[in-house]
Amino acid sequence: MHRLCIDIGNSFIKAVEFHDNIMRNLFIFSSEETEKCINTIINKDIRPQTIIISTVATTSNAVFKSAFPQSRLIDFSHKTPLPIQLEYQTPTTLGLDRIASAVAGQNRFPQKPVLVIGLGTCIIYDLVVNNTYLGGSISPGLNMRFKALHEFTFRLPLIKGDAFFSLPGKSTQDSIKSGVMFGISSEIDGFIDAYKQNYPELQVILSGGDLNYFDNTLKNSIFASPNIVIEGLNIIATFNELL
Repeated sequence: MHRLCIDIGNSFIKAVEFHDNIMRNLFIFSSEETEKCINTIINKDIRPQTIIISTVATTSNAVFKSAFPQSRLIDFSHKTPLPIQLEYQTPTTLGLDRIASAVAGQNRFPQKPVLVIGLGTCIIYDLVVNNTYLGGSISPGLNMRFKALHEFTFRLPLIKGDAFFSLPGKSTQDSIKSGVMFGISSEIDGFIDAYKQNYPELQVILSGGDLNYFDNTLKNSIFASPNIVIEGLNIIATFNELL
């Protein structure tokens, strides 16, 4: 079975070809490069039997359908059947990427409680226990914090993330970096510790574009998985193909 899983996020389009559930080709483009993404896939002579698309943008999925008319298109939405249950008061506002991550987390550790942490534009925490999504938390992401410090003050500069930071910071730039980077690392450990009080066997999966900044800074043990959303989309597509 050839399958194409597409995740259109706030910043990037990530498309992955699966063959018999084995990841083959990975394509990453900016969120504005839909046509370039499609042309690259076509030029690779990829002819998927199924395409599943998850998007947070306003991109019309019809462009993918027209480019691959022989493929079955699963336009992932809140109405798409899932292999897990959602226990969430506002399911129609729950991010599709969060749902896909939760599905993948449950699949990875079916007998354990799982906390999936996505480090992207926002930092997303999602908890799955006994095949049921229980909810989570959302906080500002790395670049959002740097931008907030710059835009809501008169003199603080705009800087970028760095895997290395010092305590204490010896300059204004180092102090910003120290506050943001150590703050996020401490936040993540704090969430993990809080969940472990109720779920001692908790398994933690870290993912997202800023994964590499933090996967080695945490005191808690985690599993790094940069493509957890794509992994979840593939599982959801497989589930729907069998219906």
